[in-house]
Amino acid sequence: MAKTVLVVDDDADFRDMLAAVLTPDGYKVVPCAHPPEAYDWARQLSPDVIVVDLLMPDQSGWQIIEQVKADPLIAGTPIIVCTAAVAEAMDHVAALRQWGCEVLLKPFDLNDLLSLLAKATARSKSS
Repeated sequence: MAKTVLVVDDDADFRDMLAAVLTPDGYKVVPCAHPPEAYDWARQLSPDVIVVDLLMPDQSGWQIIEQVKADPLIAGTPIIVCTAAVAEAMDHVAALRQWGCEVLLKPFDLNDLLSLLAKATARSKSS
């Protein structure tokens, strides 16, 4: 059964690239182009993992993470933060780790993402 990955990023090229790379590896990629919809999608889909950017228009990745982690139904969903906001991510990496988030700084090696996804999806189903 395919592992579902909800990708929340305002960059269409990034969403398309992840779908192109992850789908052949057996992941079902659900792109979310509008950050305010991400929480609803997460509740509906109960994805195996959420990949989220930090800096987006309308709603930040921080807000999405807070919403997910505050909801008992999906709080255990692993989150991988993929962001180019290096300074912000580094300033708050401790908070992200407390929430159980992994952090990848753009640009990143796809093998690093695949490794984190494998760990996260294994963890999400064993919890």
